[in-house]
Amino acid sequence: MDLHHLNDPALRLTTAAHHLANEPDDEWFDWLETQGLAMSAPPQHRRASALAVVRALILYPPPAAHWPVLFEAALHRGRMDLAEVFRLPEGPGSTLQRPLLDRELLEQGVGRRVALARRAPLNMMERLVFDHEPRVISALLDSPRIRTQEVLRITTRRPLPTDIAREILSSHKWSAEYPVLRSLARNETLLDRWGSAVTLLLSQHDLKAVASDPKATSARRRIARFRNLASRGALPVQADDEIPVIKLDPLPAED
Repeated sequence: MDLHHLNDPALRLTTAAHHLANEPDDEWFDWLETQGLAMSAPPQHRRASALAVVRALILYPPPAAHWPVLFEAALHRGRMDLAEVFRLPEGPGSTLQRPLLDRELLEQGVGRRVALARRAPLNMMERLVFDHEPRVISALLDSPRIRTQEVLRITTRRPLPTDIAREILSSHKWSAEYPVLRSLARNETLLDRWGSAVTLLLSQHDLKAVASDPKATSARRRIARFRNLASRGALPVQADDEIPVIKLDPLPAED
């Protein structure tokens, strides 16, 4: 199924998740690249389908048993950008040690804050973007009054809790906004597998910025360097049996 022919973003996401659950093989990767996730930035007419695949990788990832196979297959195909994503652990991600919300709102309770978020004026939204409760953030994202700049106040939170990032990526509207995706990819506190997957959607200009960003994680810098080289046709020509360009650094040893 070509996601490009589906107009409903929810259906695109569901279809992408269904395909990603299949056994990994060459056709699995061929389909991935057909949807816009080749070695350079997705073309304009494939951005929606590429976004659906990335969101599915994050929100409805392939079975855990498939990830080692996907990693090896990506290496074999010379897709070092995908190999970086497939070798990263899921992990718990960032959590808040203490709420950032001001005491006045915190004392009102979650139900009251959700109700506020649905009809909040802009000055109230500027306070609610720091809420630690995903239901409040979800209500904010659904509000017809919220603007891109308020959503960016959420995506630039450091640390960015995984539950909050999930709400943004679950939003069909806001996950389709390029500035929001760029902000998520540039937030080094976002779960690295998620941030690395979102990096696959960045333009060449933003890949250059990530590649040279000392705050970016090493995985995202390597993905950015690889895709930037690939987009310029600057990857070395190699024989089929050679190891692909840009070798992976070993994962840090566990304590």
